[in-house]
Amino acid sequence: MSAAPLTEKFERPPSGRLWLWLILLPVAASVVAGLTTLGIAIRYGDKPLPESVSRTGPVQYGENSGLIRARELEISGSARIDSASHAIHLTLRGRELPQQVLLRLWHPTESTLDQLLVLTRGDDGSYRGVWPAQSDGLALLLTAPDAGWELPGARNSTDTLSFVTD
Repeated sequence: MSAAPLTEKFERPPSGRLWLWLILLPVAASVVAGLTTLGIAIRYGDKPLPESVSRTGPVQYGENSGLIRARELEISGSARIDSASHAIHLTLRGRELPQQVLLRLWHPTESTLDQLLVLTRGDDGSYRGVWPAQSDGLALLLTAPDAGWELPGARNSTDTLSFVTD
């Protein structure tokens, strides 16, 4: 009995590198995505809250320094709107009243609808300015940036406004 020589060639199975790529490719993509996200967060992150604001859950509480200053100066006021001539006549009471005040009419969701009115003090001590034609649904904020105070406003009727610290 003689042994026949083996002439058939057997192919080696493919090396195990395919499964290695199937494992390492998602890991490498995750590392790249994570580092990219970290870079964006560091570069464009939110600014820290001011010290007067403390964050508790989703709601922010804090001291409004402009309102505190208005209380210290005992500032309050009322305004009449003349819709025929588009004029506003503001009467302020308190100490250290400035020559000009700003009345901000702001929309709660659309900043493009916001308006800023400059009211100038006249000889009689009242402030006058031009009232816009469209002001429905806008919130009121009376400010004196140079004096450092601000007062929220409320619309009592179609032609009267009030500004108080409470």
